[in-house]
Amino acid sequence: MLFNLRVLGVVLMHCILSLEIAADNLGWESPFTERRQDRIPALYVKGSHFNIGYNTGKVFASMIQEFVATYTPLQGYLDAYNTPEGKLIYDDALTITLEVYPQYVRELEGIAMGANVSFNTLFLMQLDDTLTQNMPKFDYDKGPIGCTSILVNQPEFQCLVHTEDALTETVGHFYLLSAHVIPAEDEKGGLFEAREEIYEAITYASQLPGYASAHTFCGVVFSVNTIFNSKNLVNRIPRGFISRALLSTRGDFDDIIRILECRGGGAADGFNVNLAFINPWVTGGERVFFHIEVTPNPYEHKSNLNVHPFFPGENGLHINKLLYSDYPELHESGVKSSIVKTRRYRKLTKNNPIKNLADAIRVIGDRDDREGYAIFRDSPNDFVNTIMLGIFDFITLSWIIWTNDPQTNNPILQLPLNFTDLIDPPLTQFCTWPVEPWWPCNFF
Repeated sequence: MLFNLRVLGVVLMHCILSLEIAADNLGWESPFTERRQDRIPALYVKGSHFNIGYNTGKVFASMIQEFVATYTPLQGYLDAYNTPEGKLIYDDALTITLEVYPQYVRELEGIAMGANVSFNTLFLMQLDDTLTQNMPKFDYDKGPIGCTSILVNQPEFQCLVHTEDALTETVGHFYLLSAHVIPAEDEKGGLFEAREEIYEAITYASQLPGYASAHTFCGVVFSVNTIFNSKNLVNRIPRGFISRALLSTRGDFDDIIRILECRGGGAADGFNVNLAFINPWVTGGERVFFHIEVTPNPYEHKSNLNVHPFFPGENGLHINKLLYSDYPELHESGVKSSIVKTRRYRKLTKNNPIKNLADAIRVIGDRDDREGYAIFRDSPNDFVNTIMLGIFDFITLSWIIWTNDPQTNNPILQLPLNFTDLIDPPLTQFCTWPVEPWWPCNFF
């Protein structure tokens, strides 16, 4: 009976998704889109990197096309690309990315082909400000987007809280991707080996998964915050490819460090990873959370890392400003909002620290914008909006997701962190530490 109910749920989900796509194509308003954030489209998919990308692009083609057409910074990237200097920066970035991550380039090619959009356009969006920042005659986006991540490591409550804050046009242009990746032979051979992967990730339309929030079969939970560097490096790896590789981690800390260092490539731009393990034995038997700041290295083809742990009894906050690294940053809205939000977080928790789920919702759902930047931003007039909120609860092993203000709305989705929503087992035991079989029955 349990299996039949799961099958029925998947069928209903695909029927709803098909109706939404049909509504887009026919030009009439779907009854499921009356409120702009009352849905999270989801796709469960298995195959090679290219097939994962192609099927994702095919299913979400209208969403991806619409987002590409409305994404504000893209025109600046295209203008820069259509110059000899810009084309050289683009080609160097693509060449080194192919050397390190051919499998993820194939995945992006699949998205482009499935969605019927240009691969060049999607790679430019991955390259982000690295292109325009290195061409002074072009105006570049100075960092209007950003996210908030809170780590709570208390005896009775342990969680990672994360808001996805992005340009307002991103509202409604993201989905949940649940993927089982089995690399094809022609996707192997890069400096970073192609691996079997199982993960669930919130994914921006047109982007690779991994640069938002996610959890993996090997028990790694993480979120990503953008850092607004003032000196992005050419001939390095776009940060979205490195965060994509993080979805392949084998579940031990050394492997995570190796992925983020990206030797042979190195990050072109900065980002921060907030991370913890489902299995506390990975960190010596006690739960430890981490901030890992990733910044470019001008002297070697590798990233610089700064790691800060949070032990039992400690809470942490990271937004879009470097806390442990001295790499130069832009002094624009992304950094300014981090300063204001940090001040607000300290005020909210000074005499009432986060010690349970209600506290976490109270803080992350705060909408006080008297200083210009609320923690939870949902005004349609804002340049930036909170498009979703997720709380990874390490006690109940669940991922609770909201798309509207969590103080006045129920969550829209709750997923298990042990992958019991899937029934297809991995082909190999690829995690560093043994994982108990998580599929409910043997149907084969």
